[in-house]
Amino acid sequence: MAALLGEKESAAPALAQMAAGLRAPVSGRVLVGRMGGLMASTSSREGRTKVAMIPGAPVLPEGMTPGGIISLSASASGARRGEARKRTDELLGWLGMTKRGDTPSARLTEDERRLAFLGATLASGPSFLVVECPIHETMIEPLNGFATHGPGRGVLFLASRVGEIPQGTDMIALCDGSGVKAVIRHSQLLDTVKGGAEIRVAFYPVLPRKIMEQIPGIRGLINRDGCYFFNHEDTTYALVHVCNIARANARTVAHLSLAPPTPSALLAAFLPGKENLQPDLFDTPGSESDT
Repeated sequence: MAALLGEKESAAPALAQMAAGLRAPVSGRVLVGRMGGLMASTSSREGRTKVAMIPGAPVLPEGMTPGGIISLSASASGARRGEARKRTDELLGWLGMTKRGDTPSARLTEDERRLAFLGATLASGPSFLVVECPIHETMIEPLNGFATHGPGRGVLFLASRVGEIPQGTDMIALCDGSGVKAVIRHSQLLDTVKGGAEIRVAFYPVLPRKIMEQIPGIRGLINRDGCYFFNHEDTTYALVHVCNIARANARTVAHLSLAPPTPSALLAAFLPGKENLQPDLFDTPGSESDT
């Protein structure tokens, strides 16, 4: 499982559509298949049968049930009636939706509708999924199971903030307006987020800026509307200093909150200079230069 992480105005949404075969790249091709094996262009008939996309806001007809839409998808992909019924029952059980299989979509929760849409998507037999919608915890296990069930399978998530990336994701592609700028492991991202959170603090009475500047290692200090915004490589260390400063200066901490770093801030953390650009993990000597 991998993710494209970037603000909405970045190239990440367009790259997700290219991966799903809904948009053609300006040059080159988008290939799908098992690495080291036979790969097909997503614009080809074979490629389109391998790729499926779960949109940001999946819509089901009000009278359609999860069992009905999964069965319809299985039949449309060539399954006979008995096989479609068996595949539907298996998917409903796998998704934990057996008891809701005959419930009209109008009476389902948003997360249940997403699970029903996921079931219909999997019923068509794809080997690669592109997921635009936010991932609820109920979807993580089925998606992880799909990705690890057989060789050549994969899931690509689209995320505009760190919290949208599910646990179990292997690689993260950090994107800006021009495309993918760095490919990192999820563990690297989590380590950076622990120390890269944006800290927001307000004191009463207001604390002079020169005192805040005394926190060792403080970065990006901004004073806006009576609040200080900054980050630090060690969030816990910074929070301890904030409390100590308040106590030493007879101040009350009127507000304190943390927010994960933005994709832009993460890019700055992983790309401090052009000389530190991450290598292309998918580029091998003699490989075809496809997009």
